[in-house]
Amino acid sequence: MAGRPGYAARVSDSEIIPPASIRIAETPVGRGVFATVDIAKGETIEVAPIVGLDADDAGGTLMDYVVDDGEGGQALMLGYGSLYNHSDDPNAEYVVWSEDAYEFKATRDIAAAEEITITYGGDWWETREIEPLRG
Repeated sequence: MAGRPGYAARVSDSEIIPPASIRIAETPVGRGVFATVDIAKGETIEVAPIVGLDADDAGGTLMDYVVDDGEGGQALMLGYGSLYNHSDDPNAEYVVWSEDAYEFKATRDIAAAEEITITYGGDWWETREIEPLRG
C-alpha cells in the first residue's frame, strides 16, 4: 500500500478499504458510524479519501464536517469520514494515510453495534465558538 510512512504517495482506488464493517445510523446528535462486526484494537476501520479546501471554502454547515489538515488549510473527509461523532473517551482515531486520505483505526476493541467515535480536539470547538459535547 502507498499510505503512511512518508505520506507522499496518493491513495489509489484499490487501496480504499470498503467500509463493510461499519454502517450509518441515527444518534441523539444526528447520524453516526456504528460497527457491524467486532473490530479489534489497532484494526483499520476505513481509509477515507479527503478533499483539500481553502479556509474560505469551508464556511456554513460545511464547517461542521471539515478538519484541519495540519498545514493551515481544511480537509473534507469523504466516505464515512465526516460522520464519526465526538467523544471524550473515543474508541477510534484518524491519522494521515497519504496526501489525500486519512485512516481510521480502532484504539480499543469495538463491539458489533457500538458507535465508533473520535475526538475532535479542542480547536474544533473553539473555531466554531461552541461548547464541546460531553460524552
